[in-house]
Amino acid sequence: MFPGRGKGGHLVEPRKQMAKVTEQTGITFSVHDMRRTYTSAIDGIVGYYELKRLLNHSAKTDDVTAGYVVKNIEKLCPLMQKVTDHILTLVQPKEPGKILPLSRPAGD
Repeated sequence: MFPGRGKGGHLVEPRKQMAKVTEQTGITFSVHDMRRTYTSAIDGIVGYYELKRLLNHSAKTDDVTAGYVVKNIEKLCPLMQKVTDHILTLVQPKEPGKILPLSRPAGD
Protein backbone atom coordinates (compact mmCIF):
# COMPACT_ATOMS: atom_id res chain seq x y z
CA MET A 1 0.00 0.00 0.00
CA PHE A 2 2.77 2.46 0.88
CA PRO A 3 5.84 2.86 -1.36
CA GLY A 4 9.07 1.59 0.13
CA ARG A 5 12.16 -0.53 -0.33
CA GLY A 6 10.50 -3.84 0.52
CA LYS A 7 9.73 -6.74 -1.77
CA GLY A 8 7.48 -5.53 -4.55
CA GLY A 9 8.38 -1.87 -3.94
CA HIS A 10 6.16 -1.30 -0.91
CA LEU A 11 6.77 -0.62 2.76
CA VAL A 12 7.19 -3.83 4.73
CA GLU A 13 8.65 -2.75 8.07
CA PRO A 14 7.31 0.65 9.26
CA ARG A 15 9.26 0.90 12.54
CA LYS A 16 11.73 3.56 11.31
CA GLN A 17 8.87 5.75 10.09
CA MET A 18 6.97 5.13 13.33
CA ALA A 19 10.04 6.20 15.34
CA LYS A 20 10.22 9.45 13.34
CA VAL A 21 6.55 10.19 14.06
CA THR A 22 7.08 9.44 17.77
CA GLU A 23 10.17 11.66 17.83
CA GLN A 24 8.31 14.57 16.23
CA THR A 25 5.05 14.22 18.17
CA GLY A 26 5.96 12.50 21.43
CA ILE A 27 3.18 9.98 20.77
CA THR A 28 4.09 6.30 20.96
CA PHE A 29 1.98 3.77 19.10
CA SER A 30 2.10 0.25 17.72
CA VAL A 31 1.45 -1.30 14.33
CA HIS A 32 -1.75 -2.71 15.84
CA ASP A 33 -2.79 0.84 16.84
CA MET A 34 -2.33 1.95 13.23
CA ARG A 35 -4.41 -0.97 11.91
CA ARG A 36 -7.17 -0.29 14.47
CA THR A 37 -7.20 3.45 13.61
CA TYR A 38 -7.24 2.70 9.87
CA THR A 39 -10.08 0.22 10.28
CA SER A 40 -12.11 2.60 12.46
CA ALA A 41 -11.58 5.49 10.04
CA ILE A 42 -12.87 3.57 7.02
CA ASP A 43 -15.63 1.58 8.72
CA GLY A 44 -18.82 2.21 6.80
CA ILE A 45 -17.22 3.57 3.62
CA VAL A 46 -16.28 0.14 2.24
CA GLY A 47 -18.05 -3.19 2.50
CA TYR A 48 -17.16 -5.90 5.00
CA TYR A 49 -15.34 -8.15 2.54
CA GLU A 50 -13.47 -5.22 0.99
CA LEU A 51 -12.42 -4.16 4.48
CA LYS A 52 -11.14 -7.68 5.21
CA ARG A 53 -9.20 -7.64 1.96
CA LEU A 54 -7.78 -4.15 2.56
CA LEU A 55 -6.53 -5.41 5.94
CA ASN A 56 -5.14 -8.51 4.23
CA HIS A 57 -7.27 -10.77 6.44
CA SER A 58 -7.94 -14.22 5.07
CA ALA A 59 -11.41 -15.63 4.65
CA LYS A 60 -12.07 -18.32 7.23
CA THR A 61 -13.14 -21.71 6.00
CA ASP A 62 -16.44 -21.39 7.86
CA ASP A 63 -17.21 -18.10 6.04
CA VAL A 64 -19.06 -19.55 3.04
CA THR A 65 -19.94 -16.17 1.52
CA ALA A 66 -16.29 -15.10 1.40
CA GLY A 67 -15.57 -18.04 -0.90
CA TYR A 68 -17.71 -16.42 -3.58
CA VAL A 69 -16.02 -13.00 -3.39
CA VAL A 70 -13.50 -12.41 -6.18
CA LYS A 71 -10.27 -11.18 -4.62
CA ASN A 72 -8.93 -8.95 -7.37
CA ILE A 73 -6.34 -6.40 -6.21
CA GLU A 74 -7.17 -4.04 -9.09
CA LYS A 75 -10.75 -3.89 -7.78
CA LEU A 76 -9.37 -2.52 -4.51
CA CYS A 77 -7.50 0.43 -6.12
CA PRO A 78 -10.56 2.72 -6.37
CA LEU A 79 -11.51 1.74 -2.80
CA MET A 80 -8.02 2.61 -1.59
CA GLN A 81 -8.33 6.02 -3.25
CA LYS A 82 -11.71 6.52 -1.56
CA VAL A 83 -10.14 5.52 1.77
CA THR A 84 -7.17 7.85 1.21
CA ASP A 85 -9.46 10.77 0.37
CA HIS A 86 -11.57 10.07 3.47
CA ILE A 87 -8.56 9.87 5.80
CA LEU A 88 -7.14 13.10 4.37
CA THR A 89 -10.39 14.89 5.26
CA LEU A 90 -9.97 13.62 8.84
CA VAL A 91 -6.42 14.90 9.22
CA GLN A 92 -6.68 18.35 7.64
CA PRO A 93 -4.64 20.78 9.74
CA LYS A 94 -6.52 23.13 12.01
CA GLU A 95 -5.53 26.70 12.77
CA PRO A 96 -2.27 26.57 14.74
CA GLY A 97 -2.54 27.71 18.34
CA LYS A 98 -6.32 27.99 18.31
CA ILE A 99 -8.06 26.17 21.15
CA LEU A 100 -11.32 24.66 20.08
CA PRO A 101 -14.01 24.48 22.78
CA LEU A 102 -15.47 21.07 23.56
CA SER A 103 -19.23 20.88 23.59
CA ARG A 104 -20.95 18.99 26.37
CA PRO A 105 -24.21 17.10 26.00
CA ALA A 106 -27.24 18.86 27.50
CA GLY A 107 -27.72 18.05 31.17
CA ASP A 108 -24.02 17.62 32.02
